[in-house]
Amino acid sequence: MTSRPARSPTDRPRCLVEAGWGIGDVIEAAPTCHALWLLGFDVDFFVNRENAALVAPLFEGNPVFGRVFTSRREFDPKAYDVGIGCFGPHQAVRRLPAGFWLSTSIRDVTREGLAPANLLPARRLGHEGPSPSHPIRVEDVVAPAGCVVVHAGSDPNARFKRWPHWEQVCDRLARRGLPVVVVGTKDDRSASGWERRHDYREDLPLPRLAGLLRSARAYLGTDSGVSHLAGAVGTPGLILFGPTDPRCYAPESDVLRVLDTPPRPGEGRHPIHPTFPAIDRIDVDAVNASIDRVLEDARRAAPHPAPPRRDAVRGDAAARLPSAAEIREAPATLDGMDELLRRTSVTAILGWLARREDPAEVARWEREVARAAGRAHLRAAAVRRTLRTWIAHRRERLHLRQAFRAGFVVQAGWRRVVHGLTPASRLGPENDPLRH
Repeated sequence: MTSRPARSPTDRPRCLVEAGWGIGDVIEAAPTCHALWLLGFDVDFFVNRENAALVAPLFEGNPVFGRVFTSRREFDPKAYDVGIGCFGPHQAVRRLPAGFWLSTSIRDVTREGLAPANLLPARRLGHEGPSPSHPIRVEDVVAPAGCVVVHAGSDPNARFKRWPHWEQVCDRLARRGLPVVVVGTKDDRSASGWERRHDYREDLPLPRLAGLLRSARAYLGTDSGVSHLAGAVGTPGLILFGPTDPRCYAPESDVLRVLDTPPRPGEGRHPIHPTFPAIDRIDVDAVNASIDRVLEDARRAAPHPAPPRRDAVRGDAAARLPSAAEIREAPATLDGMDELLRRTSVTAILGWLARREDPAEVARWEREVARAAGRAHLRAAAVRRTLRTWIAHRRERLHLRQAFRAGFVVQAGWRRVVHGLTPASRLGPENDPLRH
């Protein structure tokens, strides 16, 4: 069984939060860190993505974060009491003992939206009220008064998100006498170089870009990390969506409008369907009309209320782990297994927090958690195995590894052998993350 860190019970519990994939995914994990900090945890943040060093400065220096990591080599996950995996990779938090980490899945995102889904683990541990502010660093930037900031690009691996008519929109704004600031990277530049007819700012560090967005009259863009940064600093504007679903991936903002291309018959949303709505179906006139409405009502987002005083950490001495019978009787569905594992982890963490001042009680509780979590992961692995798909095969391996680490060496060990004898290439090609 994986051991727990040994520290004084008077120390605040240490929480590792992990997020990655897109820049927007990382930005939308920041309010979760803030919520956990308000709950009384000391929070370290692991930005688990390529070029993490470019994103990390956005969070450095804020009191919410103890440390911000950009590499798995910089820390030991097992030195933490609790792990929270926001939307993205969960490699580090899964190194904590089974039962002491919670994660956000694509299924949560499709049901709740990205920002609310990321906040779910903190809410289950006791956070109440609205989403906290984004604890990001914003540097002052000199910008033209009343400027409109435009991001015409996207991740170079997701060029299908780019709308091809920003040149016409920006020229129209300039003819109206509005200063246009075009931002992006060298990968965002057009072949014609139309951006250089305006105030073109390339490769701004993210804290400076946040400052530029905060000073702008409005922001225009598509589904990108820059749009999430605009939402984080409260800038009004317009975001265009086509292949991806704004209900899932639009920033949580009262002042950012969305113009969407709904799917036609036979189309779905990327990455679930091979055929999805093309963003260039959004009409230039419709975009211009929406921009005019944004500029007429360019109110800033209401500032977040002053956060409540940081809490002393709270637990639940009455928390009860699921029994072996309850684990056996849990619905044999993906939702049923998600709920079982979630209930086990939330109960484990809250019960540990309530007992952490008594070493004998802590040791007894951790043994109980290992038994319950191991059984729950064995059950989840068995349910995944019945699906016979490539992605379920990968998830089965995760659950067996967690059960093994929880102390179920024999039960999980032989299943891991059987699992290894079933090549994923022989399973069904279906890899729908919404279902699996």
